[in-house]
Amino acid sequence: MEQGFRYYNPVSLVFGEDALTSILRQLNERRALLVASEGGMQRPLIQQLLNVSTNIVSVVSAIRPNPELQDLQEILDTLPSEEYEVIIAVGGGSVIDSAKAISLRRRGDKKLQLGQLLKQGAESVNQSIPIIAVPTTTGSGSEVTPWATIWDSEACRKYSLHRSCLWPEAAICDPQLSVTLSRELTMQTGLDALSHALESIWNRNANPVTIRHAVSAAKRLFTTLPLIVEDLENPNLRTQMMLGSLEAGLAFSNTGTSLAHSISYYLTLKHNIPHGVACSFSLPEIVDAVAGKDSTVDEALTAIFGSTTSKPLRAVWDALELRKSFNEFGITKVELPSLYEIAELSGRSKNSILDLRTFCIRENLWS
Repeated sequence: MEQGFRYYNPVSLVFGEDALTSILRQLNERRALLVASEGGMQRPLIQQLLNVSTNIVSVVSAIRPNPELQDLQEILDTLPSEEYEVIIAVGGGSVIDSAKAISLRRRGDKKLQLGQLLKQGAESVNQSIPIIAVPTTTGSGSEVTPWATIWDSEACRKYSLHRSCLWPEAAICDPQLSVTLSRELTMQTGLDALSHALESIWNRNANPVTIRHAVSAAKRLFTTLPLIVEDLENPNLRTQMMLGSLEAGLAFSNTGTSLAHSISYYLTLKHNIPHGVACSFSLPEIVDAVAGKDSTVDEALTAIFGSTTSKPLRAVWDALELRKSFNEFGITKVELPSLYEIAELSGRSKNSILDLRTFCIRENLWS
């Protein structure tokens, strides 16, 4: 690890405070666009917000999981003409990522061709509408990163929208908002957050600040995840999960994700495997592959698991009944060229200290 480093995260954080109070304070009489999912519109928080604030000038409520390019373009094309000064995004990573894409259509813009922007790169975009991000899941970390993931199933592509103007203005993290998550979503989003934490450790962009956040996040998530799936309404466990997800976000906001996420995109696009499962199944094997290659990584793994072996992680995977190999997903080695293509297009594999192709032929990944 280099001695010199940089760390930057401009997001104003509010944790553990009543979300409605925090939103109204952050809104500060500005006209707002509210972005949520159709199901999320039934949340008491959103109904309370609509009842007490006259500053919500429009609502987008058609956000679906894994936001699709086509769907987002339709939203942009039909977005009401009312002027708004800020976007309030209440939901999981898909909602917050969608809000980031929507935020690129600034006041006065008549048209934004999102597909063209993604394919050409977003270098020309340096302004957006500010976002107040209110996460209701404990996994994406999008509330404290400048990235948005956008999917194009027709082209079998995953795009990462990354611009400095996409850092949210504020992240309002109220653990109470995650209490209604199902067991499956709690597990999937928790696995995503754990992957964010661990992937920012064996990462070429890691530094002492990101490592500190990542180790704290991974220890918290690794300990809490097996407990919370059996006690979903436990407020202390919900707090630990949201704090772990936030810490993981603070880590990978500066490193990016790496090998596990790059492999996951093929699994989600081609086999419809939920993102949290797809990006975490390979973690035990990565731990074994990376052990002994970097002293800083070894120290971090020991701080989390008590050793540099994957044994503790595999025990949790067994308890959660998670799959740990390509074969268990029905993926054959014939598919490797397509997996490599999608993984390398994402660019995330370049962040890893492990080589993508060398790792993917490890025998344990197929047994």
